[in-house]
Amino acid sequence: MKFFIAGLILLVGCVVAVPTDVSLVTAERASKPKCKGTATYKITFRYQWTRARHPDAYPSSAHFSPLVAASHSPGYCMWKPYGFATRGVEDVAETGSTFRIDGELDEHLGRNVYDFAVDNVVTSDGSETVSVTIDVDGKRSLVSAISMIAPSPDWITGFYNIDVCDQTTGVFMKSLTGKLGAWDAGTEDGTNFSISNSATDPTEQIEDILQSVFGGRRLGSYRIRKL
Repeated sequence: MKFFIAGLILLVGCVVAVPTDVSLVTAERASKPKCKGTATYKITFRYQWTRARHPDAYPSSAHFSPLVAASHSPGYCMWKPYGFATRGVEDVAETGSTFRIDGELDEHLGRNVYDFAVDNVVTSDGSETVSVTIDVDGKRSLVSAISMIAPSPDWITGFYNIDVCDQTTGVFMKSLTGKLGAWDAGTEDGTNFSISNSATDPTEQIEDILQSVFGGRRLGSYRIRKL
């Protein structure tokens, strides 16, 4: 992937390069109503990475690493396109290890992070369903999640910075759904389903690889449901 720096800025905890298609958090958001109290959400990933759906991109040992999800404020960023992976995200992307990202989340807990959870289950293939449950509050109503696409050099799936608080009404949303894409974390070289590769030096931006690797076919779907 290409690497460029055009005036690095710090944005909600992630270093990103400009230009970017990720919306900035503005004063307009801060002036809108905030949800009151707390809410509990179940986050479910329904994986659909199969040989039938992805005949040219399905290794024999295909699986996903333990799912990690967190609720947080704009002051924390787990990951985002055009951002640069933290050491914790790097470990998830390259090995599926959650030890370091757990530490990063724990460091922010009580401040920018309200809650986080790890599923601790490595799927047996690419077509299972996994879930975690997390709490949110009005100030920390953004939700992000991540899992390794395995085996791979440093590829991930998940979502980032989804606000479960309706900033117009000030009410926690009942349910949100979306599709699971694929991103290269920019930390390890390699273009196929291998895990023994050289480190990318310097580290590159997180980049969408759904089209280039998976032919544009999504890896599944997610649902964020209020309990």
